[in-house]
Amino acid sequence: MVHKSIKLPLILVLGVLISISWGKLDLHVENVVGKAFVKTPRQNSWRDLRVGTKVREKHTVRTGFETSLDLRFPDASIITLGENTTADFHTLVASAKGTQTKLKIKSGSVAFNIKKLATQKSSYEFESSTATAAIRGTTGAFSARGSRSVAYLHTGMLEMKDNAGKTVNIEQKQVALQTDEGFVVLPLPENLSDLNSLIDEYLSDSTSLPTDSAVNTMITTLAEQTKQKNMLCTMDPSPTELKATRIRLSGNAMPGATVSTDNISTVVPENGKWNLDLAWPLEPAGIKEFAVKMTKGGISLDCGLARFNYVRPIAPLKLNLQTPKNINICQPVSISGNYQGHGAQLVLKVGSRRINLSSATGDFNYPLVLTDKNRDWNLKEVVLELSNGETTVSEVISVSVDRKCRAVNTMAPELSVAFNEKRCIGFLSATKLIDDEADIKIEAGGEEIFSLKAASDVRNHQFALKPGTYDYSFSAVDQARNTTLQRHAQIQCYPDEKFSVSIAGPAVEVLKIPPPPPNHKGGIKRTIQTRILNIPENNPDYIKTVTFKFNNRIIRQYKEKQIRELNFYIDVDLDRGGTNKFAVEVEHKSGRVRTAQKEFVFK
Repeated sequence: MVHKSIKLPLILVLGVLISISWGKLDLHVENVVGKAFVKTPRQNSWRDLRVGTKVREKHTVRTGFETSLDLRFPDASIITLGENTTADFHTLVASAKGTQTKLKIKSGSVAFNIKKLATQKSSYEFESSTATAAIRGTTGAFSARGSRSVAYLHTGMLEMKDNAGKTVNIEQKQVALQTDEGFVVLPLPENLSDLNSLIDEYLSDSTSLPTDSAVNTMITTLAEQTKQKNMLCTMDPSPTELKATRIRLSGNAMPGATVSTDNISTVVPENGKWNLDLAWPLEPAGIKEFAVKMTKGGISLDCGLARFNYVRPIAPLKLNLQTPKNINICQPVSISGNYQGHGAQLVLKVGSRRINLSSATGDFNYPLVLTDKNRDWNLKEVVLELSNGETTVSEVISVSVDRKCRAVNTMAPELSVAFNEKRCIGFLSATKLIDDEADIKIEAGGEEIFSLKAASDVRNHQFALKPGTYDYSFSAVDQARNTTLQRHAQIQCYPDEKFSVSIAGPAVEVLKIPPPPPNHKGGIKRTIQTRILNIPENNPDYIKTVTFKFNNRIIRQYKEKQIRELNFYIDVDLDRGGTNKFAVEVEHKSGRVRTAQKEFVFK
């Protein structure tokens, strides 16, 4: 039986032989210790489970604290739900092809004692969010919580598969740990009480203890209990003092694992013996340490620490700089010379950068250029430093840059533009001008409408658009003649100067018209004059649409380029005995709309 506090969010597929008539399966409560409850699809409340109670398809079972529940199948297979377990019995069916049982474990634990499969298509299936397990006639237990799961077998075989598709097969007397990287298989100890406590601790720490640390603890403990030391990594003793610049570390570890230290690694061969050959340049004398680790799957173990006193001779340092100590940079300038000092390291410090100029011959030559892109063109000096760890000599070189040179000034300004055509304004931003200057110009229809000399980045600078529809171009040229050009086609600006529209005559015009001649069916012809007022320079290009209506019916409409003047004469037929309402609607390109109306009344 599984340890009572173990949880299981797993999928478990179990094969079984059942002798039963075809149809739905009934499970029987064999034993209850503590409190267990069942709920059916038609019930909204839980009811107690007692010995002999039937559990059927679509039922949900829940166990309480310090509770275990044994459920017996018709073929005498037993599954045991541990404490605080909730399971949906999704499918319980028997047919000529076999028996299908599917449980959805929401949380908790399960132990099993499953009879041998009768057919290949018979199955038990336990499902949750983290893994699946297929079992053929076996006894054992599963536990899971969060992203971890543990399975062990007394007899039989089991295949586990996680949601990422990684699989592992275990046999009797084995334990499988699910980790973030897959599965780890270990031997099963004789003392199951200790194992269940270890599993419970492993799962309980799933939200606080790093996975590698938890797996390491599990492996170390099981290795000690099963006395299989080859699961661990050991390292042979290293010397206490070393006068060479190389050492071989060796030891024993799990075959197939990776043993590494200080960016050097090796794969352990089948005999479990590993070697690491380390070498380094001449360095300061003193204590050196190399921590060796072994990794395999989710396992990460310490093999040991190699610690020894390193002794080396001290050589005098000499640094000869051939470059002038005051330079102006337009093109790359050679930092050259030579140095002496066995095992010494030569570094050129350029701001926060450290450039290693060490060489086997002692000669050095480095093309130095300071740029806006590297953000180092404001530096006042660079430092050449030679050190062996105990002694340091250096040379300081004063530097300046010519911002008119493209090798230094490498980045063209970046422009971004936004428009608000209804308000007839634009917003200009220019970036990559830190410690640089640029001439910025805006043209509309080939005519310059704005210019600015920027000495730093410009953010959302507002400018006025030119009234009308024009193609715009934006340019920025920095000190090194790096140029950026943007073009935007057909940008519109039509200021709304509170324009109006009028219809000649009064709003209601009374017409005294004599009766029509006999048999006359036509109306009375009338020409109506309308005018659009307060348009700048009486330019019809400001108008988007003009619509004329008579008795709410559109009788004529002009759009944009069709509008060539601001005075209109519209002919209408007036009805002597009906409604005669005339209206005009004008839409300005700014979006504003104006209307005027007129009504004719006959007396």
